[in-house]
Amino acid sequence: MDLLERDTFAAEAVGPIVFALWRGDLNGESVERVGALLHRTAQAHPGGIAFITVAEYRAPIPPAPIRARIVEIYGELGSQLSGVAQVVEGTGFWASAALCFIAGVGLLNKHTHPMKVFGRTDAAIDWVGSLGVPQAHPLQVVRARVAHRARALDRATAGSAELLPSR
Repeated sequence: MDLLERDTFAAEAVGPIVFALWRGDLNGESVERVGALLHRTAQAHPGGIAFITVAEYRAPIPPAPIRARIVEIYGELGSQLSGVAQVVEGTGFWASAALCFIAGVGLLNKHTHPMKVFGRTDAAIDWVGSLGVPQAHPLQVVRARVAHRARALDRATAGSAELLPSR
């Protein structure tokens, strides 16, 4: 398993399924690192990959250059990217703003792959499982890895009220 982890994000490849968990600012370095992970995974799995991205409640909306770079990365992967599941945790104004961000990425994307938005990570994992990505690990393995990384990020950000609001 290929893994990236920082204080505000974690990304991991579980076979041909890559997931990224965002707890804070999406910056150029983190986007490039996740892009490199997607490319490495695509090279290792030429039959196709899927990507699940999870934005935690109140994570900042990325600026325009970051959004444009995300679209470029999806384009670079082309038909090897079987689908993108985007999870927006939370409700209210923040979730609406996050959905606008995702809609903008979707409009800029040339739609070489299906893209779907979810309110729950489990639903996104189920959808990715329905894409028929070759060599995919069982979904319970993907769920376990996502949960493990989320707990690790929660521990790393536990001291920051801005990044980890009380629920």
